[in-house]
Amino acid sequence: KDLGDGFSKQRACRVRAFAVDALRENEWTKVYEGAAIGAAKVIRLDRKVKADRLRLRITEASEPASLYLITVSDSATRTPR
Repeated sequence: KDLGDGFSKQRACRVRAFAVDALRENEWTKVYEGAAIGAAKVIRLDRKVKADRLRLRITEASEPASLYLITVSDSATRTPR
């Protein structure tokens, strides 16, 4: 949304629903389903997932999704600061 100053824009949440799938033994399995990706989204799974690949599926959006960065980490092996 244009804020009218010729420069600033307010970003609207475009992604209304999404899913994360894991590829294991040549088969995609849904491991997470969620709603609304805003400025940042952190997903914590209730179990460890081992996969050859992950994919993000946008299942509902108000406009084409615009994602800047996706990262995956294993928080169980992260050393505390």
